[in-house]
Amino acid sequence: MMEPKSHGFAFTEWVVALAILGILARIVITAGLEAYRTQQVNSAVSELAGWLDEVRASTDAQNVSCRVSITTTGTLRSQTAVATATAITPGTTSSATGVVCGSGNPFRLPGIGGSGSYSVATSFTNDQFYFTQRGAISTDNTAGIAKSTGTTDANLSIRISADGQPPVRCVRLTGMLGLVRIGSNSTTGSTATECTTWGTL
Repeated sequence: MMEPKSHGFAFTEWVVALAILGILARIVITAGLEAYRTQQVNSAVSELAGWLDEVRASTDAQNVSCRVSITTTGTLRSQTAVATATAITPGTTSSATGVVCGSGNPFRLPGIGGSGSYSVATSFTNDQFYFTQRGAISTDNTAGIAKSTGTTDANLSIRISADGQPPVRCVRLTGMLGLVRIGSNSTTGSTATECTTWGTL
């Protein structure tokens, strides 16, 4: 008489199935975390570019220069104030009384979940620059022209990553036109590294 065949899984088959499920779960979780980090850093850079654009628009409307100061760099938590804008009398270093640039509020990093953090760095010394009238960018408001270390075309960038992981996203401010551009470097999470691809806001 034939014994009935077993329809269950052998122990070895269970172990193999669980190992495969574990590998697939790790791939899905890793991809999800990478997508989440990318979305968070994209959000931070987009909000910063919008904030800078609003500050730049104030120069002609308020007849002032706007000094942008990067107040905090390094590893930062969400809601940290990173940049402030101060109204300055054109051609001077004196504050313009009773005038605000943009909304008057500092730029704060958007929320990032869990124990995550941002890395923020700049490419320029003194961590400040000016939007002069007509939206030009200057590192010296008394001269009223765009310049960076002796050149006439200031290329200043603010670089942000999430959890020190790729990608690094950048906001670049360029020269006499005060052009705000957003860039990316997908090969590194180090904010010491400049972005390699650029587009307009």
